[in-house]
Amino acid sequence: MLSDRQQHILRALIQEYIVDEAQHITDPTGMMGNRLEVRSLIIEGFTPAFKDAIRCAEVCGGGVREVMFSPLAASRAALSKAQRELGVCLVDIGAGTCGIAVYDEGKLAHTAILPMGSGHVTNDLAIGLRTTPEAAEHIKRTLGLALAREAPARETVELRKFDPTLRTSATRRFIAEVIEDRCVELFSLVHHELTEIGLGGKLSGGVVLAGGGSKLPGLVSLARQELKVAAQVGMPLLTEFDLPDPELAHIAEDPEMMTVIGLLLSAGDSFKTERPARQTPYWFSSIFKSIFKHFMT
Repeated sequence: MLSDRQQHILRALIQEYIVDEAQHITDPTGMMGNRLEVRSLIIEGFTPAFKDAIRCAEVCGGGVREVMFSPLAASRAALSKAQRELGVCLVDIGAGTCGIAVYDEGKLAHTAILPMGSGHVTNDLAIGLRTTPEAAEHIKRTLGLALAREAPARETVELRKFDPTLRTSATRRFIAEVIEDRCVELFSLVHHELTEIGLGGKLSGGVVLAGGGSKLPGLVSLARQELKVAAQVGMPLLTEFDLPDPELAHIAEDPEMMTVIGLLLSAGDSFKTERPARQTPYWFSSIFKSIFKHFMT
């Protein structure tokens, strides 16, 4: 178990106030009672990792005003107020980990980082096909399916197209079976987290997938199958930005960009809170455009 010195509090979110025995109070101002309690959700991070992230930004010539939990940033970009009220789980699938943020009745109910991501799918393919991780990643991106039953059973893939050292072949169905097995394991971890807080199969807003790993064909259908709720790939809410360039807008709509967009939107929220009488500064959209233009070069 980690000591207190190894954990850094990233954010403490108030879920509700309790005045005497009255619960579910969002603002106790003006109420009378003998006992005031608060129920909070505290998000912690590993202190060395926290310091390393700040150091990396400083080495690159920048500064860090605030560190934000990535699933919360992705949630800010992908989830609407209606979804949060209904109850929804954002599943942010990265390369090495998967972050989840669960909302119920408009409040953040649970967060977690699961030790599994799309990189594990790539490693499984590399082992199963006896090829390099680079070739396995290429195969996953071009031929991958998360539902094996949707893959042609007799279609054969010559692996030397992806790895010149190989002289073997594999069926599309086999490739899909390897991918599906790992994705099922990932969703079983998500289901466990939801069951632990009493929301397994009970989210009216369903599951919203984000991150680079969410682009795998068939993953939405597999999520519906395994989690027993509606599922979709999240689309960032870009109404606050002016993106006249169609190519730039297309890049910004990529689920892989969800956390970046969420960070920018959260920065805008902080600016509006600190200066409520002023609008978001003109340079805010400029920064947004500069970041995404980097991915176009």
